[in-house]
Order: sequence, then structure tokens, then C-alpha cells
Amino acid sequence: MRFNSNLVLLPSGEALLCNGVEKVEDDDTAVLEPELLKKAGSGWEWDQGAFPRASVPRNYHSTALLMPDGRVFTGGGNINAKPGGRDVRRLNLEIYEPWYVCRNRPRLLNVPERVSHGERLSVDVRGPEPITRLALIRCGSATHAFNSDQRYLGLVAHETGPGRYSAEVPSAVVAVPGYYLLFACTAGNVPSKGVFIRVGR
Repeated sequence: MRFNSNLVLLPSGEALLCNGVEKVEDDDTAVLEPELLKKAGSGWEWDQGAFPRASVPRNYHSTALLMPDGRVFTGGGNINAKPGGRDVRRLNLEIYEPWYVCRNRPRLLNVPERVSHGERLSVDVRGPEPITRLALIRCGSATHAFNSDQRYLGLVAHETGPGRYSAEVPSAVVAVPGYYLLFACTAGNVPSKGVFIRVGR
């Protein structure tokens, strides 16, 4: 059991769980081992060996967010969940590198700055493998161990020409208007680096 943790959706379709403690007001019970939630057959499983241990405990008010290159930064936290100023805050950060960072990744090109709901989003992709989906990940805003903004939209990508792919953008009910990171993903779930795009008017 971990309290005050952070969950980050990754462009590979997986999720990183990090930060947190077993007892809310005791950093000595910090859970330093990040966990990766990944597909396993027809279900999901937790992989506790996918990332190195965190170097410091991160308790209440810690945060973790997806970076455009697909890495995850994590920082902050109040020592032993105490309120107060700088003397009880962790003023540093760490960066996690998921398995795909060192792979030969696709490259997104010619991404529009904005796309409307119901439109076809078209991009160029260069890389060693074909693309099977375009992933829209809404920019996160984590606070109090919860990220209410992030969402992952995996859009089926159709090749419309050599290296040219398109996918339909869902309605505003699904794709809440705002800024997203767009990733191109292979069948092996290797994502490109992300490009910011605005969805909606």
C-alpha cells in the first residue's frame, strides 16, 4: 500500500506509479521502488523492476509529470507530510527513463499546431517500423497525489501515403479541448518524442 503516490500515463500505453509512503506522516516508510503497469496477455501486471529506486522519499505535495520526450520528472514533497516553508520541502527532482527511451524511435514531422474535433489529424512519420496508432496525452496537472487532467487517447492510425498517417480526432466529450502531447507509436509500443498540439477551438 502506498499513500501520496503519483501515476503517470506513458505514450507506450503503460503507466508509471512512483512516489508515496506506507504511513502518511512518516518518510521512513517511503516506497522508493517505482512500478510499471503494463499489458500481460489479456490483462495487466505490475513490473517492480522496470526502473531504479528513487534516491529520496517523496511524500505529500510531490508531483510527477510526463515530459515531451517521453521521460517522467518527479519532484517535491513535504518531509513527513508536514506543512510549512522551505525547511520541510524537498526542492529537487529526479527523472525516470522508460524502456523506450533507448530504442530506435519513430520521428514525427509536419504536425499541425491545432486540430478540431471530428477532423482527421494527418502527420508524417519517419522511422524503422510502421505506425499503428497516434497517442494524444493531455498535459497533466498533478496536485495532492492526483492528476485530474491527464488522459490517454489511442487513435488508430491509417497510412494514407508513404510515411503519411492520419487518425480521426474524437468528440469534445472524449478529447477535452486543450493542449495535448502527440506521439506516434509502433506495433511494439515504441513511441516517438511528443509534439504539443491544441485540440479544439
